[in-house]
Amino acid sequence: MAEVIKLKENTGAPSLSDLADGEFCLVVPDSNLYLRVNGSTLLHVNSGGSADLKPYCARGSGTDITGTAATMAIATEEITNANYSLSSNEITVSEAGEYQISWSIVVDEDGTLGGTRGRIDAYMENNTVKITQSESSVYTRETSGGTGLSCTFNVTLAADDVLRLRCLSNGTADPDNSLEMAQVSILKVG
Repeated sequence: MAEVIKLKENTGAPSLSDLADGEFCLVVPDSNLYLRVNGSTLLHVNSGGSADLKPYCARGSGTDITGTAATMAIATEEITNANYSLSSNEITVSEAGEYQISWSIVVDEDGTLGGTRGRIDAYMENNTVKITQSESSVYTRETSGGTGLSCTFNVTLAADDVLRLRCLSNGTADPDNSLEMAQVSILKVG
């Protein structure tokens, strides 16, 4: 059985005669993927929605992390994609579908006393509502030098949903933490 992915540069499904059994065809303009199962069956692999194979990535830095949940500074688009827009540390998604989102935060522990300890919690919100599967936590202590958090998750989004990365410091005390760097990467998978 062949293990080939052919590219088709114009819209529409390939014909069965364009592929051998087991071959895939990616229709580039509409991001549809097809598989020829046998001489009479062409399977539309991503028929639940269309993938956007171009990623989106934005980053930022410079936000204090306190005992109150705050939106992390995300102000620079590293990889642009017309299906996303960035404004006021929030990312707006233009198309409904299934998404894989990854985020990470690098935390600078800038306290010097050494005794204050706590936990840093971070998560993504969709239209100001926490996305449960996006949560991550880490222990921190002053003079530790810093720490980091990250998460990758899948979520269904509607057109014009607004995403933001939130973070706060919990625990018995409030260590002196500040955001060193944060990033959010998004890929539409269906």
